[in-house]
Amino acid sequence: MKSINTSVDPTGDVSIFLGQIESAITSGAKSLLLLACEKNRFIPEQLDEMLRAVPVPIFGGIFPGIIFRKRNFDKGSLTIALPYEIKVAHISALSDPGRNYAEAVSLVADTLSSFPTAFIFVDGAAKRIPAFLDDVYDQLGSEMCYLGGGAGSRDGVQKPCLFSGLGLLQDHAQIVGIPAPCKAEVAQGWRKLAGPFLVTESENNVIRTLDYRPAFDIYRETVEKDSRKRSLDANVLELFSEIAELESTRHLVSTEFF
Repeated sequence: MKSINTSVDPTGDVSIFLGQIESAITSGAKSLLLLACEKNRFIPEQLDEMLRAVPVPIFGGIFPGIIFRKRNFDKGSLTIALPYEIKVAHISALSDPGRNYAEAVSLVADTLSSFPTAFIFVDGAAKRIPAFLDDVYDQLGSEMCYLGGGAGSRDGVQKPCLFSGLGLLQDHAQIVGIPAPCKAEVAQGWRKLAGPFLVTESENNVIRTLDYRPAFDIYRETVEKDSRKRSLDANVLELFSEIAELESTRHLVSTEFF
């Protein structure tokens, strides 16, 4: 089994993060998986020049938090040095209503389909993620082991959040072919709060009405009832994020990788 080396920085300091990238390259990494927390407040101006100069493929993203070795981080970063030569494909315009993702994925499908494992990272605030994922599955099929998720911040504001050799990317997706098998077992920790509800009006990734009522009214009522708090107009999203974090981390993803 080839060695995967992980460097952890709990401080979120950009200079330490860049130093870890340099150290991984010096140690012979053939590719890098980079994961960071949004509280680091990394921006393209801090990172793009360095990322574009890295001589090996890069992928990964910025997330609300990271779980590593049973520890939760809401600030910090992981630099994961991989001993594998990988293939990274970038798909742009993940919110464009006229974008043909099937055509874009088909251009790299022959290369990617030869890998047993694919990481897929997307800008979690993009509007057409389901259409993109449908086309990925149609093109690459069901034989691959798929890992990945949506990057971005809790506030849902779209901003650069994917690490790449092009710099920090926004409104993009990454499909990454890994030349090693994996086995993933997934469980979730959600509990039902209310519903079911009928989506009566939506646009892309925005739900406008549920059961013919404004969706936010139902959203607010549900959170208020569960939290036993009132007057949540200003901070309902922040409160719901706290509830969601507690619920969703009750069960973790178990991955046997490489």
